[in-house]
Amino acid sequence: MADPTREQLRQLHGRFSEFWDTGPWQALDDLDVVAVEHPSGLYTGYCSVLGSAFREYGLAVFAGDEGLSGYMDLVNDEVDPESPEGFERMNALLAVRGDRESLSESEIAAMRRARLRYRGRGVWPILRSLRPGYLPWRLDEDEAVFLAAALGNMTDVASRVSSGDLVLYGGEDPDLMLKRVFRDGVWVDGWMKYPEPVTPAPAPEYHDPERLRRISLSIPRESAVWEIGVFHVRTPVQEERGSRPYFPTMALAVDRARSLTVGVKLLGATPSYEERRDALVEMLETADVLPSLVVTDSVETALLAWPLLSEMDVELTLESTPGIHNVRSSLESSTG
Repeated sequence: MADPTREQLRQLHGRFSEFWDTGPWQALDDLDVVAVEHPSGLYTGYCSVLGSAFREYGLAVFAGDEGLSGYMDLVNDEVDPESPEGFERMNALLAVRGDRESLSESEIAAMRRARLRYRGRGVWPILRSLRPGYLPWRLDEDEAVFLAAALGNMTDVASRVSSGDLVLYGGEDPDLMLKRVFRDGVWVDGWMKYPEPVTPAPAPEYHDPERLRRISLSIPRESAVWEIGVFHVRTPVQEERGSRPYFPTMALAVDRARSLTVGVKLLGATPSYEERRDALVEMLETADVLPSLVVTDSVETALLAWPLLSEMDVELTLESTPGIHNVRSSLESSTG
């Protein structure tokens, strides 16, 4: 996607300035989620005003039902927000303030071209795209336009809540969420049901069961326990100058008793089901011996592995994986 034009950037910064001056965190809580439909009607962003916890002030716009589900897992303490898993669940546009050092040279150059100037510490707009598997990055054109629209809508909503002209809850159906939609050139109020939590879908059947049978018959078994995990490695990779860096995905298997890595595969930022599953199959295929039990602490990984392991008569259970955790910690320590 193209970078925002100077006019789009000026509009975005203007909307953020108006939003900030309104102090919407005085009227809205972090848990007060308002839906804003993209003007195209193709998707919805879920807006949360940051600031009621007195830690960070601004706006987060979570992308689609999956983005909202990831946010609710964080606020409901189902995922630790400081953990790698918490970071990986973030799919949002973010508008906060910070220091000049938080901006890239390209962002500062774009602001100069748009004649946007700021002085002092903690007053520079930090406008970011957060996407699972990728480094937080500058906004593209569509993201800048939509974030500007979300900021304008939330400024309006917070002002009306503060004056008593709008009540978010307590109407005829308190289970409905306020939804702002763009109709005939203006933004209007609508209402929608809260989306159902997004749950991991089971992986489709493996396309080559004969391959699994060959592995099961040709490789000896022992009473070993393997821990497996599929996760992002927090070392960004940039394939081309100026492109968005991504975090590679690692599929890892560790022999629990020996604390030994028995399989590892490195994939891209957002590998498909098939790519992740093939990585698990290749680790089994190249092993000296097969385990009798495989352990994972991830529901998604369990759903991915279960069709493979059940075909090979290997047990699977969901529990903590200290061996995987130790390897991840070592990787992160060595790469900073």
